[in-house]
Amino acid sequence: MRQRLKWILGIPAAAALAVMLIGGYVSSKAASAGVDFNVNGKELVGYTGTDMVVTVPDGIEVIGRGAFASNPNITEVKLPDTVIEISYGAFADCTALQKITLPNAVTTVGDSAFNHCVNLQSVTIGSGLRALGSGAFADCDSLSSVRISANNKYFTCVDGVIYDASQSKIYQYLAGRQGRQYRMPDTVTDIVRYAFWGCDQLEDITFSSGLTRIPDYAVADAGSIETVTINAPLCTIGLKAFDGCRSLKQVIFPVSVTEIHDTAFDSCNKEALFVCDAGSYVEGYAATHGFGTNHSPVYQISYFDEGKAEQSAQHIASGTKSTDGKDNMSGHNAVTGNHSAGTSYQTTDDVVLGGARIVSDRVFVMAGNMVVTDGSTLSGSQESVTLSAIADYAYYNQSDLAVFDFTASDPVEVIGQLAFARSGLTQAILPEGLRTVSYGAFYHCDQLTEVTIPSTVTNVEAYAFEHTPWLENWRSSPDTGDYLIVGDGVLISYKGSDAAIVIPESVKYIASSVFRDHHELTSVTFPAGLRSIGSYAFAGCDNLTEKTGLSDTVYQDTTAFE
Repeated sequence: MRQRLKWILGIPAAAALAVMLIGGYVSSKAASAGVDFNVNGKELVGYTGTDMVVTVPDGIEVIGRGAFASNPNITEVKLPDTVIEISYGAFADCTALQKITLPNAVTTVGDSAFNHCVNLQSVTIGSGLRALGSGAFADCDSLSSVRISANNKYFTCVDGVIYDASQSKIYQYLAGRQGRQYRMPDTVTDIVRYAFWGCDQLEDITFSSGLTRIPDYAVADAGSIETVTINAPLCTIGLKAFDGCRSLKQVIFPVSVTEIHDTAFDSCNKEALFVCDAGSYVEGYAATHGFGTNHSPVYQISYFDEGKAEQSAQHIASGTKSTDGKDNMSGHNAVTGNHSAGTSYQTTDDVVLGGARIVSDRVFVMAGNMVVTDGSTLSGSQESVTLSAIADYAYYNQSDLAVFDFTASDPVEVIGQLAFARSGLTQAILPEGLRTVSYGAFYHCDQLTEVTIPSTVTNVEAYAFEHTPWLENWRSSPDTGDYLIVGDGVLISYKGSDAAIVIPESVKYIASSVFRDHHELTSVTFPAGLRSIGSYAFAGCDNLTEKTGLSDTVYQDTTAFE
């Protein structure tokens, strides 16, 4: 049964009654609106009317604690321009409320202000809001987006998630957001408590590599969550962080996690699998709290459509069984995931992978249009070849690792996520035959000054070389041009400032976030040989109006021009 965030959210009924009985409040009649308001000075402390559309009197500056809470009739509240604060639980449990506009004067919205307004569909926030409480829009099942004034300097709503302006802090994942998958931007370094409370449509979540902590109640009562991926350097998971995630099947933990509250996974599916390293803190925690463990994922998640695609998950072709001895197929398709060193991924000679990750001996991912294809549908006989990979996190945070010989063992075709992040590498001479440099592979290698990338590379994922001297030196040099192109025509960085640009003809792949937030861009001419545009490649380019030469055959991630 679904929990209710009731009164974290608002005041208990007894307290509400006490408020009504406290002396000193003045009952004033708003004749024009035809409804009753209990007012103390400039604070509206209670509403006693039954109208569906309510107009709050002019002069009110504070909508008090629980002032409209649990009113079953109100569908819309019209606030005067004098309102500057909406207090704790002010509209909580207003189950008929559909629409509200916060005037520009409103600077503060308190904790749980609109909690469990299940029919709330339209919220407009003005330019003045600078403080938004935890769980302010929790359990608002019909709310998929919030309109925030372009003049507001403190908040933004992107794809159904309310962030601060820099997208470094998540305030609310809106429960009405339609996507079943959510990959948190790696700009995020903080999450407000109750941010994901009751998000019943969300099935798969990957946390930012910028986080160090998942706070108390962060994802509590998200009853449809099945898979969770946590990235290093996160180390702490708070009180009841995932409480009530009854559908949970798998959580992937990095070795950096060293503190999990005893209640963090209360009321979760006890058959959920904790994927963690042997001998790690998480392995001990799982044993103590009755969860199974494994050293590699059973369910593999691929964000084909950045949170809007169908979920794809299936057992790896390793024969792993659930605790009841049955295959955990769940009716999903096999896709990509984390790999251990030396693992083989099978495909066929006839397939051009373009950096896609290989899942089993029958399934592969085409990078060009990101469609999962069963190998049995291919024409002709199929011969398998082996793709070897350096595992995700393989040398993560190994500060004493200054040199690594990529040619010393089997040919390497994939360098895994954060494989060398925060290591002491001074050079990376990547081998011929390499196809993919995964997300954050060399992130924050603070001594990395020399990088060689072979022409076989067709896929360089986000943050692969971010915060390295090699990349920073390129950005600061006046003699290196505006475009950093590596491998087989992969554009991984841009440092220009022109309003109209022509992307070089040698570019075949535009990597993630290359032109992100280049507000000066108004016109882009694309090369004839372009094949794909990665996630968030032009996100935030709000003045870009002219796109020349962009063929319909070019794969564009759904967030490419967000």
